Amino acid sequence: MSAVSTIWDLSSIYFARENDSSQYQNIHIFLTGIRGIITPILGYFILKLTSFKIVFLVSTSLFLISSLGMSRLFDEYKNS
Repeated sequence: MSAVSTIWDLSSIYFARENDSSQYQNIHIFLTGIRGIITPILGYFILKLTSFKIVFLVSTSLFLISSLGMSRLFDEYKNS
């Protein structure tokens, strides 16, 4: 688990390149906090309106979309 923490801290430095990495880290932590506030509430409402299967289908779909987005971002980053 300590490797995850280290990678979390180093990722903003990696993506910042020559820019100020503290701004990247601030934005990353802010968006993670927003996600932590919004998604449990959204998941609760989806569960109340539908079923467990739909909640898992929505979360799996979002995971796949984000994985494809990260793959595309990685290819663009690698080619730049």
